Amino acid sequence: MNQQFFKTLSRYRLIFVIFATLVLTAASMFVSSADITVRNQPASQGKAITPAGSLVLDVNTRQPAVGALPVGFVRSPDRTGRDGRGRYLVAVNSGFGLQFDAATNRAQQSLSIIDLNLRPAPAVIQNIYFPTPQSANVGAVFAPQPNGDGSFTLYVSGGVENKIWQFSLRVGAQTPITPPSPGPDTKVEAPFIDVSGFSKETPTPRYNNNRAPVYPTGLAISADGNTLFVANNLGDSLGIISDLNGARR
Repeated sequence: MNQQFFKTLSRYRLIFVIFATLVLTAASMFVSSADITVRNQPASQGKAITPAGSLVLDVNTRQPAVGALPVGFVRSPDRTGRDGRGRYLVAVNSGFGLQFDAATNRAQQSLSIIDLNLRPAPAVIQNIYFPTPQSANVGAVFAPQPNGDGSFTLYVSGGVENKIWQFSLRVGAQTPITPPSPGPDTKVEAPFIDVSGFSKETPTPRYNNNRAPVYPTGLAISADGNTLFVANNLGDSLGIISDLNGARR
């Protein structure tokens, strides 16, 4: 009877050892898999990944600045920045757009004007909102020389409306870019250049909302500030506007 008892006990011990071995093996495989997952994350080296840089604040809201998909930046051509270059950085936010509330336009692209001289850190001091169909479509460029009154012209692509907006920058002003459009239900009232003439196609309601298929996007300007180069998205063309300071052609 004792022999039978010990045989049974030995079997249970063997089963327990096998079970424990399987559990430990599975646990070790689980830990190894988790470890591999962490170590294979980009640049993690087994450590938590944290964002680089810092948030830019908006001085008006005292919250992080909000812009829908910043696609480009242009620095002002003045020399009043702390590093001897331009004081302002303009961010072009050309995503779907922002909506302030249910009663306002649901897609407002924008320009964010950042004052690089502010301390302790640069911050957004002005926003210009473009309610649909108005647009700030990727391209923005400053005229390199000041106007007679000391202001600088800022050209901004108007996208679907086939416009090149013309804003004025006055360095040091409380509202440096004029005319303003601070939202939530304002419209851009800036003068503009109509570039519909770059298209040879007749507008049709079936395409581009009955507007000429031009859709200005990228912008560049000559060193003397008298010629504007326009990359037209729908027109698949490069448009050239010369004599900006005169009759324009």
